[in-house]
Amino acid sequence: MRITPSKFVLMIFISLWLGGLGFGQTLQIDRLKANYLIAFVDFARWDGQLKTEIATIGILGSKDLARELLKITHSKTEGRELKVLQLKEGETEGLNRVDILFVGSGYEKQWKLIKEHCKDHSLLLVGEQREFIEEGGAIQFAFKKNRLRFYVDPKNAESQGVKLSSKLIELAIE
Repeated sequence: MRITPSKFVLMIFISLWLGGLGFGQTLQIDRLKANYLIAFVDFARWDGQLKTEIATIGILGSKDLARELLKITHSKTEGRELKVLQLKEGETEGLNRVDILFVGSGYEKQWKLIKEHCKDHSLLLVGEQREFIEEGGAIQFAFKKNRLRFYVDPKNAESQGVKLSSKLIELAIE
């Protein structure tokens, strides 16, 4: 079968268009995760206190999610100040400056280090990989019926020095 130049251009256009749809969907998922992370600040208490002035969300392993968070936090002008900190693999000093840590897929090797840190600092751990809750995370994103949802484990959160509100627990997948 001979491919003419016009068919070749059409195939490239279709593949770019379909690829763009996947990229757009990924950005929408990152935007949803970013909004959830911001909302989690309002539904958690660190050492019994609500974050009223500044809350810092750390991101380990998802540059697109960090970018979405930055867009959202820069557009918000009222209420509490939100900061976003992009962490690098193996970085431990940045953990001292965050209230919520999102751990992206592929960072299971850092679990031991992160969990050790949680013993001394209040830190809400949020992740997306399977078995995140079983490994000690407090909130795990998951897709159910093509919707982004989340699981929570209040006991894991409390072991991290964070108490989750009953409203957040009600919203979670059982």
